[in-house]
Amino acid sequence: MIIQAPCSRQLSWSISLLALALLWSHPVMAEKNPMEIPWSQWLPKTAQPGSFLPLSLHEAERLERAFRTLLNGTDNPTTWSELGFQLERPAPELRLIHEKTNQGRGLYLLRPQQAGGVFIQAPHRFFDQLTGEITQRLFEHGRLSGAAWNTRHRHETRQSDLAHVEPSPFTAFARAIAAGHPQARIVQFHGFDGEKRALHGKNPADLIVSAGTAHPSESLRTLTHCLKQADLGTVRLYPVEVDDLGGTTNVTGRTLRVMGFSGFIHLETSLALRQRLLADPDALARLHACLTE
Repeated sequence: MIIQAPCSRQLSWSISLLALALLWSHPVMAEKNPMEIPWSQWLPKTAQPGSFLPLSLHEAERLERAFRTLLNGTDNPTTWSELGFQLERPAPELRLIHEKTNQGRGLYLLRPQQAGGVFIQAPHRFFDQLTGEITQRLFEHGRLSGAAWNTRHRHETRQSDLAHVEPSPFTAFARAIAAGHPQARIVQFHGFDGEKRALHGKNPADLIVSAGTAHPSESLRTLTHCLKQADLGTVRLYPVEVDDLGGTTNVTGRTLRVMGFSGFIHLETSLALRQRLLADPDALARLHACLTE
């Protein structure tokens, strides 16, 4: 790692912000794929019929290996079928992995040729309102390497919260990314109840940025600085500016830290910000720019 002198770092940030300002004045347009993605079919508003089936440790290990192989550019439909999934190619550069029967193991959309970039997970989309739709819109911008969505409600059983249980298909996915692409960034997108935070006397916030640790890295501080300049409301860095919603109990983040992976980012968003991100394409583009720059 190259350590810049303070003046050099300040210059680097200034250049980055200038580039982002130019980008924000000409928002990124959503990617136009060769086909119309049937989002309503893939990501219905409510969990479809089925029942949650916990992942065994052996299944998690097999799932991680399957993701590693796919991220390295090799399709293996037979392996995915044995794991209860179906692998499809909705466009030449895309790979869709979805369950044959909805057992709560998630839906995944990948661009294997861009596997070293940014991945987003929405583990609570039936509970954290609009997080699934925002993840979809971010993926449509075209620069994300992949995205993952839960397929059953986090409170269906004690084991159906994919961000707080081990083994978890989301953690298997994240481990595969970290093992093969240590320079990648894995973002988990969550939502919080602003009124509940206010009742507890917490600092007002629209977006809380963390990595689940007590000491934010320089790269996390840089990302937070970018988000604060992006006109997304009140942005807070955990634990410097707030002492809650820091993702400290997140199993995926904890597992990645044990692996030595430093690219995990935990985003908590207010409902007002989530609604704005869906209503305002420019605001969504600015969020996308900060996450991928």
